[in-house]
Amino acid sequence: MPSQFLENLANLSDLTVANIMKELKGRYDEKEIYTYVGDILIATNPYERLPIYGSDVGEMYKGGRSKDDLPPHVYALADRAYEAMLNTKSDQCFVVSGESGAGKSETTKFLVRHLMDLCQSGRTALEENIREVNPMLEAFGNAKTVMNDNSSRFGKYLELQFDVTGAITGAKLFHYLLEKSRVAVRNDNEQNFHIFYQMYAGLSAEGKLNTYNLDTPSRHHYLRGKGAPTDSQVMSDRFQKEGEEVMGAMSKIGFKNSELDSMISLLAGILRLGDTVFADAGNDSAEITSDGREFRETCRMIKVSPEDFEKAFLHTSTVTRGEVITKNFTMEKANANRDATCKAIYSRIFSWIFKSANGILEDKDSMGEDKIMLGLLDIFGFENFKWNSLEQMCINITNEQLQNYFNHYIFVMEQEEYKKEGVDFSKVDFVDNQTTLDMFLKKPQGIFAILDEESAFPRASDLSFTSKCTAALSNHVSKAYKGPRSDRDMKFEVTHYAGVVSYETLGFLEKNRDLLSQDVAEALQNSTDSLLSDLFDPTQVDEGKSLKQGTNKRKSTLASGFKESLLDLVKRLNRCAPHFIRCLKPNAVQKANNWDPELVNRQLLYAGVLETIKIRKMGYSFRLSFEEFVSRYKVLAFKFHENPPKNQATAAAIMKHIKLDGYQIGTNKVFMKYYHADDLAAKARVQTDALVFMQKVVKAYVVRMKYGELVAAKRRQEAQLSGFLGGIEDAGDRQRAKFQAVLDEDTRENEKRPWLERVKQQAAWSEAERMQKEQEREAALKAAENEPVKVKTKMVNGYFVWRRNEHLTLKAGALEHPWRKKEDETTGRWYFKNVDKKTTQWVDPRSHEHRPHDALETKGDELPYGWDEAETEDGVTFYINHLTNTHHKEHPRVQLQKKKSQYARKEQENAEIAEKHLTVLKDLRSKRRRIQAMLVEAHDEETRNSLQTRLEAMDKAIDKESSSLDSVKHANEALLKTIMNLRERKNKLTPEQATSKAAGKWMAKGLKNRAR
Repeated sequence: MPSQFLENLANLSDLTVANIMKELKGRYDEKEIYTYVGDILIATNPYERLPIYGSDVGEMYKGGRSKDDLPPHVYALADRAYEAMLNTKSDQCFVVSGESGAGKSETTKFLVRHLMDLCQSGRTALEENIREVNPMLEAFGNAKTVMNDNSSRFGKYLELQFDVTGAITGAKLFHYLLEKSRVAVRNDNEQNFHIFYQMYAGLSAEGKLNTYNLDTPSRHHYLRGKGAPTDSQVMSDRFQKEGEEVMGAMSKIGFKNSELDSMISLLAGILRLGDTVFADAGNDSAEITSDGREFRETCRMIKVSPEDFEKAFLHTSTVTRGEVITKNFTMEKANANRDATCKAIYSRIFSWIFKSANGILEDKDSMGEDKIMLGLLDIFGFENFKWNSLEQMCINITNEQLQNYFNHYIFVMEQEEYKKEGVDFSKVDFVDNQTTLDMFLKKPQGIFAILDEESAFPRASDLSFTSKCTAALSNHVSKAYKGPRSDRDMKFEVTHYAGVVSYETLGFLEKNRDLLSQDVAEALQNSTDSLLSDLFDPTQVDEGKSLKQGTNKRKSTLASGFKESLLDLVKRLNRCAPHFIRCLKPNAVQKANNWDPELVNRQLLYAGVLETIKIRKMGYSFRLSFEEFVSRYKVLAFKFHENPPKNQATAAAIMKHIKLDGYQIGTNKVFMKYYHADDLAAKARVQTDALVFMQKVVKAYVVRMKYGELVAAKRRQEAQLSGFLGGIEDAGDRQRAKFQAVLDEDTRENEKRPWLERVKQQAAWSEAERMQKEQEREAALKAAENEPVKVKTKMVNGYFVWRRNEHLTLKAGALEHPWRKKEDETTGRWYFKNVDKKTTQWVDPRSHEHRPHDALETKGDELPYGWDEAETEDGVTFYINHLTNTHHKEHPRVQLQKKKSQYARKEQENAEIAEKHLTVLKDLRSKRRRIQAMLVEAHDEETRNSLQTRLEAMDKAIDKESSSLDSVKHANEALLKTIMNLRERKNKLTPEQATSKAAGKWMAKGLKNRAR
């Protein structure tokens, strides 16, 4: 039943926040979680699984259908972006934004799933790997927070690569700002990264906790804390199942078992190292007070020197003017050094996973081809906790930047273009957050610039950083900064686009320096674990940090690295045509059927939804150049064969003809409302339908004419055939009558033939004589049963051939002319000579009828036709096939049985491969039909040319896949031929064949020796 609430908020007649809330609430209550704002999608998190993502639903949202034809859906946006990418040959991207817990990651998963269904490239392994990557990255990069049970603690940009046909050719992953501090420190009621619990549950189920020196989860410092899961919760089936899925996905997409074993050892090592406890040893030094044996066991597990690693934990060495100076760590610095080490190991494992995944997702076969990109940004949502530190600041700045990108694209760029094109438009006011971004990022007085400056001074503190920020930014033009009440307070407030956030600056400088002890880095680099050693290889530095000693250059900081990442992200987004998805949280408790109007209202306000609706309602989001507009819609006002000039006058004439309201014509483009795209498509479809109808009529006429000709030809053929068969039947009747007359004449003449009785008598005597000889032959065969089955011949050239007593003279009679049986004096073997042609062979011609031809029909050591058994002087038995002049180690029956098993196994493997090829072909043909249907409905030349190009490329892909399928089907033909040769009935080996085979074998052997 269709919803009674609006599917597109841009159609609201009375634009108020209350009306927007009413529509969204009504749709939420009806489980309609998707709503349009023009071409922007709002997705409300239902906090439950809805039956709206099945394959049947996916099929509905394919082929670039108008968004008004179907209810709003994330699949519709995926299909629209996919078709836009292919039709315009330009990069596209999805920008999914919203608070933490609003459903951004799930939305991204649905986008990827539908895009993989749309592309159906035939690269099934690549498509499957892209699907498998996401749960793996979630395990290492997501964690439970107070706002979200599966919160992304990093930013991810997935760049899908397509060819001009829309086939996926590869993918690349980029990650931004992993919250690695979570490894060591978390807020109350939050958890560490999922992978630690999943690993624990998996090792516990396998009984391998002792192998990795792990205790119960709550005994480990990094897994303890207020709100941490209990031991029984960690050991639950849920975490175990998730861990199995993650490890299975990593194995499936190409990670080696040895790499996974090393990774598990390092993750376990992080937990064990986190348990290292230090105490004050006096003189500003520290010592390890925890069990030294366990520390050494942990070092051995990650394959580092216990002595070197303990020294690196307690001391730091620097080189000054060529002299190594060693300085002790205080207890506080030793603790910080321990945590920095564990965070560094984890962050580099994370980067290694991305790097490895990118290598796996790269399609080597498509390198060098032209590619179109489709990006998906899945990034941490805006956060506001009781305690907000540097990580939350970076997260919120990222969201601030995305809001700025949205504002710039929706408001600034659009209004600038109206002004440039001379289009009359009432300005829409919106909250521009550029000054807030400048307050954070601009030099020299931005928060990050001050943070980097303070981090460079050893005597600077978090308090001095706070004071400098307050002094420089209290009167900032953005009015977003508010300093602390007291000069001793280490915190300040910032008014973000999404609200006011209080940042606690304690620990800001230490986190920003993000230093790893050089001694620790060298100890880890010298590990005999290849993975750990590679992670800390100076030539493969993570996040641009240098591990070299003695450098005078300012070291990279977290803030500077973050700014570079943010600039890179914005640069990537600016290359693409964006498609926006705004995710909403209906409540803060993550429960279904729970609507918190205050929370939703706040999200709508800071997201600028009301302003977005205004500009989508009042503005002209659908814009086409005159050339593109005329090419696409000329059929609405001109005859199909006409080619009017592609200029302003023609565009105006088309608009006047179709009587469309609410548009404006600029100096270079036609500006239309968001709904005009569907209106024009509907009008063009009328013309297209008429054209298709005419095509159907003409095609039907042509087919009827051809059918009539075929029917007339068939009738003529039937008449001719009937006459021909009638003539044959008449001729047969005449011949039958003649034969009957001859038979009757013969019967009458029998009485006049007395010699016939004598012939019958002689026949009876001959039969009696034959019966007597048969009895004698059977008696002789019975007597021969006591003779040996085979007789040893003479040893020649290191082997002899067994001569078989087959008694063929008794079984088949004497050799017929021109054959003669003779004994070879050298070997003592019988051979057979054709006296007419002067040729010889080892095979008795009579054995052709008295030996089985199918090797499977032989029993015991019986041999099929053409074979002999031989034995070397060492007692090794082998078999000679005289028909092919080849030697074999095994009895032909054993050979055949093995080849049959091999054939059956390969047939099964090939059947599975063929099934995959058939599935791919089915998908490709389905996609081809979809493109063909779109081509039929296309009403402009540009679209038809684009679709035609895609069809041609699709045909090539289908031909290639069909060729691969044929290769698979014929892969076992050689093996099948060998099997048939061992089973089928052979022709008699003629003397010429025997001579030819022997000569060919001899010549081949001679050529081989000469080549040597």
